[in-house]
Parts: sequence; structure tokens; C-alpha cells
Amino acid sequence: MGIKEEAIGEAINLGSGEGHRVIDLANMVNELVGNEAGVKYVERRDWDVKHMLLSSIDKAKKLLSYEPQMEFEDGLKRVHEWLVENWENIGKSAEF
Repeated sequence: MGIKEEAIGEAINLGSGEGHRVIDLANMVNELVGNEAGVKYVERRDWDVKHMLLSSIDKAKKLLSYEPQMEFEDGLKRVHEWLVENWENIGKSAEF
């Protein structure tokens, strides 16, 4: 690992580079956490206009030669596993 001078101070998205529908994300999270209640559809808020999410990884590719190493769903599962394993410490860190 090294330092890329041109990346210092830059905000860089890391992601799969693939688009995902918000409803699919909600369903994936519900499945991971065992939420059987499903998704509740409500009226869209004025500012709530996204139907799909896509992180642009163009800057990461250019500055860091970044290439995604895993599928989005696998990454989401790993994040969930980490949160479950570290939830107690996360709670302690958030205490005032």
C-alpha cells in the first residue's frame, strides 16, 4: 500500500460500479436481518427522487487503479456480519 499524491484530499467513492434499485436494496437488507415485515410503501417525499443508486467509481479507477473485487451482495453480507460482530463496541463508542 502506498500514498497516491493526486488522491490526497479527494472524496472517492468505492463500490461495485453497478446500479441497484432501492427496492432491491431494501429487500436484501430485510433478508439479511431477518425482517419478515417486508417493505412498507408510502407516498414519495418531494426530495425523495431516487429509484436507483449507483456509486461512480470513475475517480477511484483513475486515481487509485481501483477495480471492484467482489459482488455487491457479498459486500453487503460482509458489512452486516461485521456490524453484528461489533455491535456492542459500536454502542459503547456512541455513548456520551
